Amino acid sequence: MVQTSDKLFHEELEQNWKDHTKQPELVCDRLQRQLHSRLNEDQLLEVASIASHIYGEHLGRWNDGLSYLEKLRNLHHVDSHSVQLRFQRQQAILMKAQEPSLSFNELQEKDRFYIFTLTVAALALQRPIEFAFQVYEEAEKLLEKLKEDREQRLLFAVMTANLTCDLLEWKEFTQKEIQFLLLVAEKSRTLWAQDGNPSDCDRATFRLLQSYQLSLRPQNYGSGRYPRFHWIKP
Repeated sequence: MVQTSDKLFHEELEQNWKDHTKQPELVCDRLQRQLHSRLNEDQLLEVASIASHIYGEHLGRWNDGLSYLEKLRNLHHVDSHSVQLRFQRQQAILMKAQEPSLSFNELQEKDRFYIFTLTVAALALQRPIEFAFQVYEEAEKLLEKLKEDREQRLLFAVMTANLTCDLLEWKEFTQKEIQFLLLVAEKSRTLWAQDGNPSDCDRATFRLLQSYQLSLRPQNYGSGRYPRFHWIKP
């Protein structure tokens, strides 16, 4: 295995996060090379996290993501029980996306909440939306139990904010997808009003207004333009 300096590792990690939205396949190729790097436990979790995110949300290749994480785990020895659990959470996100009925009742509520929250985005962005509704409800029920924990509220606030932004980029929506968009955007606004600063609240309000506006868009609206050559005589 190749030893990578901590500085170089974090430079490559930062670049991968910058590139992953527009070039997820390229970043996956880079992650394959990480299998042959000697990683400490913190670095191992960082790689597992970005791999779970890309394979889960951006590519929807949940089984490939699980295979990658299994290889990564088998190639690195982990002593810390805490690190083992946090690594398993990344695997569980992909497992839950593959099989939304999984409950993970053996885990603590905070761990289940983390898994369910991040699975919501993985399911919603791959369509159809029905399973995302299901897991969202599970996550929200757990949030109600954990509502005094600001860290958990912020986790859900960030997920719903980012997911709203992703959904707003879609060109076409079913009625169910519009309902889900509004559900997520309204929850995001509520959470940022509770825990965010004025800028967070303004941004959440703007996302919600965008969502409301999009929900009013007529079907087959397209660009909204009328063909000039049909309507305006030379």
